[in-house]
Amino acid sequence: MTVRSRNVKRDQRIKRMLLECYPITTIARFTNLSATRVRQIKDMFIADGEIMAVPHTKPVIYIDPHAHALGTELSDNGGGAESNGYIRDSIPECGRLPLGMVNAHISGRVSMTVRAKGSFADIKGPDGLAVGYWDRPTSGGKGKTHRKAHLRLFRQELSVNYYESSRGTTEFYVNPGRVYYYPNKVKRQEVIDYILERVLFVAGILKGNGWQVTDPQLPRKYQLHRGKEGDPLATLIPPRYHDEGQNITSDTSPDYLETEMEDVTDEELIEIYADMPTALKDVRRQVATGSMDIESMKADILGLKEVVEIQSTVIKNLAGNVTGLTEIAARVTTMEISAVNRRFTDFTGEGYQ
Repeated sequence: MTVRSRNVKRDQRIKRMLLECYPITTIARFTNLSATRVRQIKDMFIADGEIMAVPHTKPVIYIDPHAHALGTELSDNGGGAESNGYIRDSIPECGRLPLGMVNAHISGRVSMTVRAKGSFADIKGPDGLAVGYWDRPTSGGKGKTHRKAHLRLFRQELSVNYYESSRGTTEFYVNPGRVYYYPNKVKRQEVIDYILERVLFVAGILKGNGWQVTDPQLPRKYQLHRGKEGDPLATLIPPRYHDEGQNITSDTSPDYLETEMEDVTDEELIEIYADMPTALKDVRRQVATGSMDIESMKADILGLKEVVEIQSTVIKNLAGNVTGLTEIAARVTTMEISAVNRRFTDFTGEGYQ
């Protein structure tokens, strides 16, 4: 038996096209191979466990068994999970976001190329159960017909929008929903890749209805939003009002209150934001008990007892006044800088912001 040599770059392209729902004959045409050779390479990937065929799908849907977006769900143990546990498709059914975790979603929709138009019948998942349906056609403006699909996947409501003009041109968009992850463990690009994997999974589901959609593209000027459902900080920020640094805002668009960081590139800030409920709880506890032990020790070391005296006085009068808290913090910070300047005359304060 003759063993053919593998072309890694070509074979990886074939793998990607299989996962993007290209038919064997189309892959053969794009790669200048025979359909028989493409099937041989596909079988090699299956034998190596790199792809697998979803049972009872026709045309056959191929998926990556190692891809995150194929249903890695949170377990009900308060945040434990199968797989690596750092990036998930949903939060527990109780709806509580584990500490240190945020949700992530993109602004706008992911576009795809329509290679073959399918039917608008009810949408079924790999197990044959219904997971979605198409609305009746409506006007999409400028001579276009619009159809919207609603899907229930990953414990979320996802959507697909399809537009077709009178000239036969098409547009296809996927709203991939939210993913959940620990920012101290997962990088930004991994989150984006995860979202695109989910879009490809939706394409695979629709293949069962005859659709062939490929090549997912993020919006040209998209933002990656990070948020937290049920964040206690949201009650202190008016809806759509940003903090002074233009980082955190509150959002009611998901029909519940959450905080959100809309397009922050500083990953350290995202990590701090993910842990903020714990920090907020600690601050409230310290205010309630009037504990100043740690600040007193810091003041003894730095010789800033006057700062502590001011803090002791103002903390007793906080009463949850957020505006007052901001003013107090500014006064304390000013005194701390002033004290440092007195002791270190060469210090200018530049870069302290």
